Amino acid sequence: MNKFFWNGFCFVAIIVALIIYACANRGYPQGGEKDVTPPRVIKEVPESFSTNFKGKQIDIYFDEYVQLKDINKKFVMSPPMKKKARVSLRGKYVRVTFQDSLKPNTTYTLDFADAIVDNNEGNPLGFYRYVFSTGPQLDSMELGGQVIDMQTQLPVLGATVMFYQNTADSVALTDLPSYVAKTDSAGMFRVTNIKDDTYRVMAIDDARGNYLFVPSETKVGFIDSLIQT
Repeated sequence: MNKFFWNGFCFVAIIVALIIYACANRGYPQGGEKDVTPPRVIKEVPESFSTNFKGKQIDIYFDEYVQLKDINKKFVMSPPMKKKARVSLRGKYVRVTFQDSLKPNTTYTLDFADAIVDNNEGNPLGFYRYVFSTGPQLDSMELGGQVIDMQTQLPVLGATVMFYQNTADSVALTDLPSYVAKTDSAGMFRVTNIKDDTYRVMAIDDARGNYLFVPSETKVGFIDSLIQT
């Protein structure tokens, strides 16, 4: 397995795949014992995978009361916005309100990871992802891989992985990434529904949460070659 090292992080096994929407996992969990059953999505307004979206908010309804666990750390909107979307809890539904203008003809993903849990036992919904497009179609490519700490050789949890269509070396200092993902406890990341293009990819320990690389204070890992979907 090829590894790509830099200061602090390395990337492992960058992969490219085509999403088959008919088979895509939209985050609906399987049932289980009553005391361990996670909340279940019963309605999305508008439905996930909608196109020509023109609204300012999205509502996701559940079959029971839910809580948001570490939502500010776990929730990722991709492409990111300068003014982050607000996620609010309203009993049996969650509302995402966009506080900045959405780009035209762009596919967005809202990744909640395991931040949505039931109100009583804290059973997580699972890795729930909502997708929509402001244009007439959904982009269909994805990239995934793993981030490993170079010193400890352990997976990195919570690293921010950033993908740039602008492939200039200095782009991470000034521009928001085209797409973004976060690593899980195994250091794995996956960014879905992206354009078929060439990307510069890097991972940072984004303590500020602004998706910008600050050389003096940010732990960083690069892939030294461009990635083509």
